[in-house]
Amino acid sequence: MLARRSTILQTSGIPIDLPRLVPSFSSKGSPLYVDENNKKRYEVEWAYNEMTPFIKKSILVSAYDIKHGHIRKAKEKFKDKELIFIEVTNYR
Repeated sequence: MLARRSTILQTSGIPIDLPRLVPSFSSKGSPLYVDENNKKRYEVEWAYNEMTPFIKKSILVSAYDIKHGHIRKAKEKFKDKELIFIEVTNYR
């Protein structure tokens, strides 16, 4: 069975086809590792850095991770994405 398809327009007028599969990244449940500078980092950032070249259209990230630096340089990393979802549930 095929899903219903539709299109929404971004404020810039660019059409976005729906439905779409949206990869998501979150530090919740993500283990820590020690980077080359002996700093503790969440694996979510490593996973994002490895996968971002392959993700061209949409992404979902946690506002908590952006705020607390779990994904460093978020604005720079998201600039080539078509649609960005920021999850803010239970954000503190």
